[in-house]
Amino acid sequence: HDDVQIVAALARARPRLLLWLGRSSRFRRMSPSLHRAVPQLSVIASDGFGAAGLGDDPDHAFDGVRYVQLVDFTHPTPGLAELQSRFAARGWHDLDDQAVLSYDAVLLLAAAIEQGGAKREAIRDWLAEVGRARPPFAGASGPISFDENGDREPSYHLVEVGASAPGDPASRRPAAPAGG
Repeated sequence: HDDVQIVAALARARPRLLLWLGRSSRFRRMSPSLHRAVPQLSVIASDGFGAAGLGDDPDHAFDGVRYVQLVDFTHPTPGLAELQSRFAARGWHDLDDQAVLSYDAVLLLAAAIEQGGAKREAIRDWLAEVGRARPPFAGASGPISFDENGDREPSYHLVEVGASAPGDPASRRPAAPAGG
């Protein structure tokens, strides 16, 4: 019911651009009626949009949607290429940025324990030095470093879901430089 109301409101407003701050699964449900109601609509989505399954889009619900991705799959690091290869060897599909970031988090924590010690304070101190007093950590997602507030230095990539064959890696293509 909410989806119908949202589409009706958008049809009345006739926007040219929609900033989608939701999940791709909800957009998939709304896409056919949204495209009929507002055919000229361009969509830019947040990083929460990216998920496994975007490449499997037989109805082309996601064609033309641009969304923020936290890993650059178009220029994979050696670690990412190796992870993608292992992922594909198991018959899994659509390695997404959230899975890569989770993988990196586990490797980073393991390195902190091995090199800094298993106590909470030692782990915290070791992580605080990554990219500052010690070199950035070589993650599959790229170099990992933290700023003075303890936040990871971000890397954003704007990608566009295309109209190529489902599952085709070319179905996601860089849209425009979005920072790094």
